[in-house]
Amino acid sequence: MVEKKTHDYAVDNWTLGVLFYELLYGVPPFEAESQRDTFKRIFNVDLSFPSTHGVTDEAKDLICKLLVKD
Repeated sequence: MVEKKTHDYAVDNWTLGVLFYELLYGVPPFEAESQRDTFKRIFNVDLSFPSTHGVTDEAKDLICKLLVKD
């Protein structure tokens, strides 16, 4: 959507990944200091996981599998 291309069901998977991340960590996964930097992080799928106790490796793996750039 950032690239203004057509999209399919994969955008729904991406949205689920973002929602799961926000539910588990309380912040958006690609948030940066500026909108431009946020778009760069989205475009590059620059994803990092805060060291929060209680979030399983399986949950992180699911998020990674949902946040795939096609």
